Amino acid sequence: ALDVSELTAYGNHMYFSAFEEGDRHFYTIDLNNKDNEPQRICELDNAGIRYNFVLLENRPLVAYNDDDPRFGQELPLERLPSTMYRASELDGSNLQEWKTFDYSPFIADDRYLYRWSFAPAKERMEEMYIRIYDGDGNLLVEYDALETLPDMYDLYVSPGEHVFITSDANDKVWYFSKSEIETGTITPKLLIDCSAYATGG
Repeated sequence: ALDVSELTAYGNHMYFSAFEEGDRHFYTIDLNNKDNEPQRICELDNAGIRYNFVLLENRPLVAYNDDDPRFGQELPLERLPSTMYRASELDGSNLQEWKTFDYSPFIADDRYLYRWSFAPAKERMEEMYIRIYDGDGNLLVEYDALETLPDMYDLYVSPGEHVFITSDANDKVWYFSKSEIETGTITPKLLIDCSAYATGG
């Protein structure tokens, strides 16, 4: 049985990931044909460890970490090279190398790719960032969050106009407008602060 997670729906396709024998794979199913079996997509030989799938400009984008054991000894996780591959079609076909970054969480909408600091880097307070790219991989925004969002943890990109940022303790939420991105800068504003109501365990 597949351990299904990370459901994503777009058009007539449903996408999900599943772990099989400790290895993650990505699948799609055509919702117009209920008799279809899920099809494994975005497979690459010797491409490292699969770790995320998004749709950017309505095309699948997947990331693979280099699994060379040398990196595990020499570099922390957030410094591992992570290569993204992009498919030309919604069915995941014609996968081509797109960009290589250091490992980080990421999410996308129909226009932009959003990357932000991986948690261990935040804990050491060396750097905290939000970086936003267009569909061609051009960096549009590099926001230094170290001073302004010291407990930033996660991003949620809404289908509408706003991007939301949660804190490590899940007691604060900030937001900014996607319309700011083309200006080259963003200005997150505090939306919710429940830290004053936090109670001890």
